[in-house]
Amino acid sequence: MTVPESTVTPVEAPTNADAKAEASHYEICDRTGFRVRPGGLKEEWNGLKVRPESWERRNQQDFLRGKAEHPPGSERPEQVDRFIADVYPNDVSPDDL
Repeated sequence: MTVPESTVTPVEAPTNADAKAEASHYEICDRTGFRVRPGGLKEEWNGLKVRPESWERRNQQDFLRGKAEHPPGSERPEQVDRFIADVYPNDVSPDDL
């Protein structure tokens, strides 16, 4: 269904001409975006300024340090190379191979 163009009237977009440009002393919470009175924000470990209700302590797992791994020696160390000529010096000739 189409609407005839004669019945469509353009609507003016709302403007912000009546708004006043006043400085606000409120602070904005970085996590929630709520306005808070001056001095009402707490700083978190990651630098965010948040409301006391949104403040979170740093997780204790962030402070743990891992131990360096020093694996023990191999269970099967590399063996010394053994060659046929060393084991059987007189029994094997190049023609036998």
